[in-house]
Amino acid sequence: ALGGGEGGATKKPKLPTNSSGSTSSTAIDLSLSPPTPSSKPFTLPIHTQNLWFDSAHQSPRMSHLLNNHFLTSSSPIILIQELTGSLLPHLTTPSTIIHTQQLSNSPNSGVGLDLTYGCGVLFNPSSPTYKTNFCGTYLFRNSAMARGLTFVSVSPVDSSDVKVLICSTHLESWTGPGSTGAEERKMQIKEVENFAKGMVGNGVVNAVVVAGDMNWDDEKSVKSKRKMTDLEPLMDVFQDDCFVDAYRSLHPTSPGFTYDAKTNPMLSGGLQRRFDRVI
Repeated sequence: ALGGGEGGATKKPKLPTNSSGSTSSTAIDLSLSPPTPSSKPFTLPIHTQNLWFDSAHQSPRMSHLLNNHFLTSSSPIILIQELTGSLLPHLTTPSTIIHTQQLSNSPNSGVGLDLTYGCGVLFNPSSPTYKTNFCGTYLFRNSAMARGLTFVSVSPVDSSDVKVLICSTHLESWTGPGSTGAEERKMQIKEVENFAKGMVGNGVVNAVVVAGDMNWDDEKSVKSKRKMTDLEPLMDVFQDDCFVDAYRSLHPTSPGFTYDAKTNPMLSGGLQRRFDRVI
């Protein structure tokens, strides 16, 4: 979400508040042109990934992700969804630190399953080009799963007047035919819009990026027992056209599946969807 506002304001940030106080990823280079005339456009690499909290091979999967992706990633910022409590202690290392996390009970159950999971934001403190300003969480009003936003504000080291808010999110999940979560997700997107516009409008940041598991199925309708189709396109829910679907704007014809049962041996069936987005 790009907009006006005085990114260089020195006043204490006024954070918006609410009334109550897939298994694959991609590293995306998102070029932003901050609205301050004196600032130069810059590239901010962001890596987002849903870890999938399922108990199947969880320990070796988490170990592989930690050692071969997170600790070696060229992205200074890594957004995580379905971050489990068992993995959390291993993320505090000299090279990578977690700034904030939001953990809640899973609606699922199973033997050997870590029932505590949420969203996290990792930042490489040794990054020579970016620095952090503040971090926090925002809970959605209508979530029965304690879903919301986990965020961190970052700036180029040579331009403190430019601030970008990076948010990791996991919208409401499908838990059964009678509880698809579609209406909850729609309301949560509206909250995301209000939160982002409030942060920019109050001059707290210059731009907002929201990425993660949106659980949004608007690109191909299917008939199945687990139908979770959101008939309204995700981008149509936003009232302001300043929001952009980053992947679709760069790859207008590519399917961009982030959930692909045909290529991922850990998934059954043939479902292929772009549940995860970067907005």
